[in-house]
Amino acid sequence: MEVGSGPVGIVSFLDGKRRVAVDPLCDYYSTESSLIAHRDPGVTYVNASGEELAFDAESFDLVILDNVIDHVRNHHRVMSRIHDLLMPKGILYFTVNLHPLWGSLIHRLLAVTAVDPGHPHTFTLEQVRKFLTEHNFESCHEEWEDYKERCECDRRSGSLKARIKGWTGLSAFLYTSVALRK
Repeated sequence: MEVGSGPVGIVSFLDGKRRVAVDPLCDYYSTESSLIAHRDPGVTYVNASGEELAFDAESFDLVILDNVIDHVRNHHRVMSRIHDLLMPKGILYFTVNLHPLWGSLIHRLLAVTAVDPGHPHTFTLEQVRKFLTEHNFESCHEEWEDYKERCECDRRSGSLKARIKGWTGLSAFLYTSVALRK
């Protein structure tokens, strides 16, 4: 299952007996012919948010949460539901954009003041590790981009927005974890 799959989802490119793509805009995506053409008919597309996952407990061996957790309303509820839905020793593929402490504080301020309401949650490396542990996941592999390289790339960008991020500490760097359900 992929939570926050967007119009097609990573799950569409994987083999499996049962593949489910969940997204709160799934109904909209199903009305756009340009998006429908890329959808796999073997995938079940479900219109729901991560907080509203209505599946049987321990019914998935893999859940994909790719750059989603910082966008949801209740990130603790989403992780609790995912934990419940995974089989024992099930795998969580998890990515999120991280910030250093300074960037995290600025980013939170932007979310609270509704400048960036699409990202209500912000994580540092330490915070995301604690978050996964608190929700009973054990990371068996993790990696992240180099923050300084990300800032340099943003500072050299042709985009004014990216340059501002690079100079203000708002550059984000991608964190990836493959974790097991405890």
